[in-house]
Amino acid sequence: MNGGTVRIHVPRAGYSPLDTVQEAGLFLGSGFLAAPQWVLTCAHVLFDGAAQRPVGKGERVIVCQVGPSGLPFALEGEVAAVLPEHVPAAGSWPAPDLALVRLRRPAPYTCAYLSDRPAGTQLDGSGLYQVGWIDNGGQLTLRGGAVTVAGTLGGPGEAEQLLLKGEGFIAGSSGGPVVDLRRGEVVAVVKSRLREGGSGSAVDLACLRSLAVPGLTAERATPPFGTMLPDGPWWEGAATGRAGTGLAA
Repeated sequence: MNGGTVRIHVPRAGYSPLDTVQEAGLFLGSGFLAAPQWVLTCAHVLFDGAAQRPVGKGERVIVCQVGPSGLPFALEGEVAAVLPEHVPAAGSWPAPDLALVRLRRPAPYTCAYLSDRPAGTQLDGSGLYQVGWIDNGGQLTLRGGAVTVAGTLGGPGEAEQLLLKGEGFIAGSSGGPVVDLRRGEVVAVVKSRLREGGSGSAVDLACLRSLAVPGLTAERATPPFGTMLPDGPWWEGAATGRAGTGLAA
């Protein structure tokens, strides 16, 4: 039930991609496969703590997916789009806090199914599952748990976030998917853990509509949800919101 969840790592000189994804010190955070060659995550996940700077557009990252055998599979990719593009001086990432990573070749395993409707219009607060990779004392571990919608966050003009409560909100899980178990669709992206225990925020997947993707003309900067990416099949059949090679749940 991992929804195509992946780990994202910062590359380092002298490390092969496979060595990189087994090194907890190079771990950035979580993401998930929105299509075989595209990873969706949070913009703040792409921050190199050692260098104290964001990993910008066009820069390389290493993505790890663990297959059914339990063995890690390392893929090289580059940051294709970030929202917001400019991080405030204070270092906080306002919503929607999203980023896309383009893999240099398609991932071999399961992708997520993405919802094409705002999460707030289809949820009654239950039936959700959040999952992400965490650094558990130097051991990278996939952690998940049930969550419920407790409300929303965001003022006028801000991207709406979901306020979720559950057991899965610990450091490192940002960028992971929130799955509607009844529909088998990802409806949100985990953004942050709140200070009070057992709660956090997630970005509604509908905010992906505002993410400008390289290769689109200006007049298509916010295309229909089914045709957002310029190359490769992503959400073929705009009305379905379906993508990938397997179920999210």
